[in-house]
Amino acid sequence: MVALLIEHGPLSDDDIVQKLTAAGVADPESVLDEFGSAYDAPTGFLPDDRSVWLPALLASKVFTHRICADEITDDVLTVTPDLEPVAWSGRPNRGSPVDPLAPRVTHNRDDLIEAGRTTYDCDGNFGALVLPTGTLRGLGVSDR
Repeated sequence: MVALLIEHGPLSDDDIVQKLTAAGVADPESVLDEFGSAYDAPTGFLPDDRSVWLPALLASKVFTHRICADEITDDVLTVTPDLEPVAWSGRPNRGSPVDPLAPRVTHNRDDLIEAGRTTYDCDGNFGALVLPTGTLRGLGVSDR
């Protein structure tokens, strides 16, 4: 599935089934169902319901996001609609004991406090993309 979406770009479910069948997959509908329901991957959907592989779709794209001083201080970005397409890079609980520096998304203020991110005031309407400490300052990000 990933290879199909990378090679062919956004595809409808029918197109995916057709391409899987052409590739010799015995039960393409089951592969599609399994991928859609069980696979925790950076996939997305376009308004016309075609599936996309977000890393391929977003490669070389630039996103802008107005940042505030608290976000810089705590290396936390508010996941407003402008950052929604890249929020997959910080899946819930991705920052794990195996990789505590991996970006992760949280909707819980207690998670931020536990991570030492005490300046940022989490807005309950949006998630927070928690970055490794020093990321934004290291990139020279400013709120001016």
